[in-house]
Amino acid sequence: MRDTTSNHDDYIIIKNARVLGGGSTVIVKNSNIVLIGSERLTELFSKCASRVIDLGGKFLAPGLIDSHMHFSEYAAYMDFVDLRRARSIEDAKRLIENARRSLTPGEWVIAFGWNETEFVENRELSKDDIDFDFPVIAYRRCMHVATLNDAALSNVIDRLKDVKGGVVDLKKGILKENALNAISDIIHRIRLEKFKKNAVKAGERLKAMGLTTVSDLGISTPYLEAYWEIHKRLPLRVVAYILPSVLRDYSPREIVRRNSNKFMVRGVKVFVDGSLGGHTALLYDDYSDDPGNKGVLVSPVEELLEIAEEASSYGLDLAIHAIGDKAFNIALDMAEIARKNGVRVRIEHCQVIRPDDLERAKKLGVILAVQPIFISTDSQWAEERLGSKRIKYSYMLKTLLERGFVVAGGSDAPVEEPNPLYGIYSAVFRKSLVTGKEFLREEAIPVDEAIKIFTEGSAFALGIENIVGRIAPGYRAEFTVFEEDPRTAGESIKDIKAFSLIL
Repeated sequence: MRDTTSNHDDYIIIKNARVLGGGSTVIVKNSNIVLIGSERLTELFSKCASRVIDLGGKFLAPGLIDSHMHFSEYAAYMDFVDLRRARSIEDAKRLIENARRSLTPGEWVIAFGWNETEFVENRELSKDDIDFDFPVIAYRRCMHVATLNDAALSNVIDRLKDVKGGVVDLKKGILKENALNAISDIIHRIRLEKFKKNAVKAGERLKAMGLTTVSDLGISTPYLEAYWEIHKRLPLRVVAYILPSVLRDYSPREIVRRNSNKFMVRGVKVFVDGSLGGHTALLYDDYSDDPGNKGVLVSPVEELLEIAEEASSYGLDLAIHAIGDKAFNIALDMAEIARKNGVRVRIEHCQVIRPDDLERAKKLGVILAVQPIFISTDSQWAEERLGSKRIKYSYMLKTLLERGFVVAGGSDAPVEEPNPLYGIYSAVFRKSLVTGKEFLREEAIPVDEAIKIFTEGSAFALGIENIVGRIAPGYRAEFTVFEEDPRTAGESIKDIKAFSLIL
């Protein structure tokens, strides 16, 4: 790439690009796109340009947007023990034990990302597996389940009585859903410190993957205040959804008043259920591999409906975590209330949806925020959890687009890798990145549609569709540059090098 500068007007020329939608040249002024056209534009603006960016034939797309991740956690977890590549319990133990070298007395080791279906032992991590003399909490990949060793449990045992909306298994040291609240003050204190330390580095890492806007779904008051403290240093835009508890600390007016281009709060995040991998997603019928278990409703329905009314009455959008089919139905009840107040409603994950509820969702005009990379991860065990009947209306993509839904793409990082090309690959080829196994191939979508859910769809879900998500006059000059055309790369799309260009 060649970049030349001179002291003229503030036009910027991007030339020799293969622009998605057509053209080879883009003219930018004041960080906004002015024109898109042929090389003749280069000749026309060359004398009044302060900068010329020669892409040398690289592919130029709208900036990719992750509509569902947890940026603050992603930044914090850069300093934690990553178990996502552990293929055995022994691997996990070794990685955790190695972390003790940098510990100070009394410091906790926080690990994340274990997945029993990827362990050769094919079982959950238990407290006996991590029986060290320092406190350890190891989150499952879904982040809705965690294993604590005895050194950690001894700090919180008194808080684990009468847990509602959660599961406590002291024999194995496993906590699920609301039971994790017992350690929330300890973990959040550590996470907050790490977030502020790593935020800029994390943003730069995501930009290097081609992302220009990311999200933070479900932040508490301390994280909101941290964003206000550091937002000017963020290298890319973050759109956040607060937890309902934040509204007890700050008025919606104060929160919205402090929005900026780099950081903005769009709405409120609410949880209905847990995760499918952790057997806590709320289903109408029992888990096929766990008879008698229908999952976990993390809050009473009446409380969820009250939150929907309150948040939407303030003009705040609603993002509802609903993975199981029964949870999705409850989310629609919440959406019906919120839509009457004129706000947008997103349903997050949407992994299992009954056909009748899909029709109702369309009538309500809800946005469906999906994470295609789950196709890769969950394909290893999803049918065991759901059975052959329910799997047919699970992990849909093609069906959702054909029904006319606005579909937004995300990664759920740090649960999964945030590389958007992994999500696009999963959406197009429906194959596991680990095993290569194909999963529900009939729900595959074309590459251009996959790119669209990570651009226009995600922009709409985040309420910024009038400024980003397209390459068109008046839109912000935020692009993703691909080393080669993703539409013709085939399965090697997941390996294409991409980076963001924010002018």
